[in-house]
Amino acid sequence: MKNNNALEDYKSQKGQKKIYDYLNNIVSAMESENKMKIIMSSTDNYISWLYNFMSNKSSFNDTNWDHLPYIMTDIDQKYAKCLSLFYEVIKDYAEKNYLSPTKNSSGYSFKIIYNGVGFNIGYIEGNKPVYYCELVRIDDIQLFIDYNNILQNKELNKTNYVRNCLANAKSYIYDAYNAGASVEILNSEINSLFQDIQKQEEVKKLIKKK
Repeated sequence: MKNNNALEDYKSQKGQKKIYDYLNNIVSAMESENKMKIIMSSTDNYISWLYNFMSNKSSFNDTNWDHLPYIMTDIDQKYAKCLSLFYEVIKDYAEKNYLSPTKNSSGYSFKIIYNGVGFNIGYIEGNKPVYYCELVRIDDIQLFIDYNNILQNKELNKTNYVRNCLANAKSYIYDAYNAGASVEILNSEINSLFQDIQKQEEVKKLIKKK
């Protein structure tokens, strides 16, 4: 009876309004997030706030502000809560330019540069990911994404080359398949190639540690 009553409640005008309001709130929140991401990727409002906010700090995250040695203003708190959206903006740009985040023991991060300052923007995995920002030294500028490129929606020089290489690789694989190579053989060859690439990556990491 309770289940039937609950079903009847949802069928009623009041119940339908609750569902509509709930879904409308979700849509509104998504639209608000999308608008914020557009602002972040097309204007310097957020990155300028971050640049100024970090001028006397080494790091912060989007939660746990109770025991900070400094005061978070309302604007600071509002913008700090948007750190996850900022990460998504960087991730969106990176993916369009075939760039990958750095994986560590706790999550993923991207290094960006703005006005000569290096930032590491990432998150710690968990039931509710914690997003963070920390200042980092610019040792190798090639490991950093210039945030001005994001603001200008500027395609990197190598992006078109990589795109063409991938298109050619797909074409060659199809040609090999149509010429009689089995899916199993193609998988074996591709996996062998990836293993060679992974070995090269491991060598590069060892060289960097030295």
